Amino acid sequence: AAPVCWLLWQHGGANWFWRLLVSALQSHGPLTIKLAQWASTRPDLLPPDVCSQFAHLQDDVRPHGFGQTKKTLAAAFGPDWSDKLELETVPLGSGCMAQVYRGQLRKAPDQPPQDVAVKVRHPGAKQSVDLDLEVLWAMVGTLESLWPGARYLAMSEALGHFEEFVRPQADLRTEASNLDAFRDKFEYSRTGRGLRVRFPEVKWPLVSESVLVESFEDATSLQSILRCDSN
Repeated sequence: AAPVCWLLWQHGGANWFWRLLVSALQSHGPLTIKLAQWASTRPDLLPPDVCSQFAHLQDDVRPHGFGQTKKTLAAAFGPDWSDKLELETVPLGSGCMAQVYRGQLRKAPDQPPQDVAVKVRHPGAKQSVDLDLEVLWAMVGTLESLWPGARYLAMSEALGHFEEFVRPQADLRTEASNLDAFRDKFEYSRTGRGLRVRFPEVKWPLVSESVLVESFEDATSLQSILRCDSN
């Protein structure tokens, strides 16, 4: 059996394996994808092939349809949202919680439109996160009840830290507040002075739990920079 497995792996089997694994991870929801994203940034712990395959989940998660995006925008900003925003129908990228479109914001008839990035949360993402965390807490609680020694593994503490990290990502208002804080700390985008780091400008009041509108910034992804440094 071993030679057959080796031959299959060498002649296309590896590609099929990774495709099926990545597809299965996407089907299991945001928390599973988030763990895979974390794994892709740890070449110190995992083989390079694993990190490379999981890196696709940073911005290439299976997107939801544009029809659902329009429903989310209508729920967030009202049925006349298209009077202010015009979006491309194909997203620029899709992550575990949301996907991002390039668009134009029309503030007034006598002003030129502004290029913006519109982040739209995936349908059911928050509910999936809530359910998955509830299941994980139940599993950890049951294990620690049946096997008291498991408390020394600090699973409850680890899960608590993970929950604090992932739950705010399901609310795009938190990201908007964080962007404002970064822009306050790094003044280059406003004054041209200081460290040459730019952060998008949040287009208040076009912010909700499920939608975030911000200035569009041409940039190189941090993942690309890290890959260049590692080479």
